[in-house]
Amino acid sequence: MRIEKVEVWLVEGIKYNWTLLRITTDDGLSGVGEATNWPGSPLVYHATRHLGEVLIGQDPRRVDYLWTKLYRDFNWQGPTGTLMCAISGIDMALLDLKARWLGVP
Repeated sequence: MRIEKVEVWLVEGIKYNWTLLRITTDDGLSGVGEATNWPGSPLVYHATRHLGEVLIGQDPRRVDYLWTKLYRDFNWQGPTGTLMCAISGIDMALLDLKARWLGVP
């Protein structure tokens, strides 16, 4: 199983925008996540799209490895704010995908 596609959307809300994402594998499984930092939603959206490209071809079941890879490779931007929101949303989607693969809630 490999990650085939990472889709990211910036959804307009009444007061704030939301950054949502879906990770899809070559098996057709998918997981969803939310990476919102309300004041910085456009930045989080672009960061999530950029980090998502790094995931293509990776095994989504290696959640801890992928989290560490993203954090270490992009930590030069700072370990808080935009970067961590993007990584958190990706982590959420990976965990959702893994749960679906395992058949658990």
